Amino acid sequence: MYTKQVCPLRTRSIEKGPVPHFMKMEHFRRYQVNKKTAIQISKEHPWVYSKNLSTAAEVFQDGDFLRLHNGENKVIGYGVYSKEDQISIRLFHFGDQLRNRFFLKRLRKIFEVKKDLLVETNAFRLLNGESDGFPGVTVDLYNGTAVILVYSSSVYKLARLVSFLLPHSIPAELCNNIIIRSAQRIGFTGAQIKPLRVCRGELPTEVSIGENGFQFEVDLEQGQKGGFFLDLRGARRFLSQIDFTGKRVLNLFSYTGSFSMIALRNGASQVISVDQSRQAQEMHARNLEINGLDASKDRLICSDVFRYLANLAPEEKFDFIILDPPNMVARVSQLQPALKKVEKMHYLALQHLQEKSLWMSLCCTSRISREDFVKAVGKASKALHGKGQTKIIQEIPEELDHRSKKSFPQGRYLTQLVYANSSEVELS
Repeated sequence: MYTKQVCPLRTRSIEKGPVPHFMKMEHFRRYQVNKKTAIQISKEHPWVYSKNLSTAAEVFQDGDFLRLHNGENKVIGYGVYSKEDQISIRLFHFGDQLRNRFFLKRLRKIFEVKKDLLVETNAFRLLNGESDGFPGVTVDLYNGTAVILVYSSSVYKLARLVSFLLPHSIPAELCNNIIIRSAQRIGFTGAQIKPLRVCRGELPTEVSIGENGFQFEVDLEQGQKGGFFLDLRGARRFLSQIDFTGKRVLNLFSYTGSFSMIALRNGASQVISVDQSRQAQEMHARNLEINGLDASKDRLICSDVFRYLANLAPEEKFDFIILDPPNMVARVSQLQPALKKVEKMHYLALQHLQEKSLWMSLCCTSRISREDFVKAVGKASKALHGKGQTKIIQEIPEELDHRSKKSFPQGRYLTQLVYANSSEVELS
């Protein structure tokens, strides 16, 4: 059992002045950016890449807070320095002044915008990293437990600050427990991963969240995306509107089974759920039981999806297919192989789709643009169904708690499309 560990921030009064000692102006180090970077900052883009830094930055340490100046010595922003990352500075504020209680006010404002989600669920993303002004840090709320994910070792102090401010920014019952953990992502080195830290309360052994009439178990310690794919709420809402009566559904990369359970509740005669994680499928089985669904109608297959599809009998057909692969690209050099993989995956899967049917394709890889993803899917579908037969009948937008900013296009990583394999198919 993890026990509470106090974060030593050496704080003053929350309401009367600056919170952490390292946020005092004397602790910010001065750095003058070049003209190109100054223009970028003026457009409120939160990243400064290492290639745009001068040798003067070499004296900084990982996690140093910086006060950024332009060529006229005017302060234009504040950020956190990263010594090892390709993204060397992550900005959390644009402008010349950083006022007292800056982060506290921002947290409270963000909660006011997102609190209406509590009508539908008791789990949502409070902080969405750069898009909410907390670069490299996200906060997911799970039925009384806040999970703070850190995407770079350099922003760990910022994450600790968030953990301290949360109980003063949102209703206390939403964050009885607060934990910090490193994000599990491709390219995150072992040296950057810090052990899970409990900053308030404890790490619950079991957490169940509610959404749209379902209960889902969440693995807060090791689960992907903090434990549950909160960003796919829109896709789950869409599927909840589909009549699956008598239909066979194939759910690829099924994780803990939320899509499968929606199909079953809406009348599916059978669901095949494929995922290579045995741990995820064990939780999937528990979720079926918790929600009182007929587990005999949901066949759980622990397998690599490509291997499963390659060995699937040609006569196996489905009325609806869901493809939700994990992040596939860590570096630019991996982009083209990943697009080929997307095309192959769809070619293998769509061979088993009934005529005049629907499928849903999701992509959570930020380096794969919507246009490239559509092109890769289209190549596979055209080869199978013919030119002009494939059409997108629905695009699922970003959820309120995962919206990206125009000034930060990299924050828009999720593509969610519903396709038909015939021009005659309409969404009922």
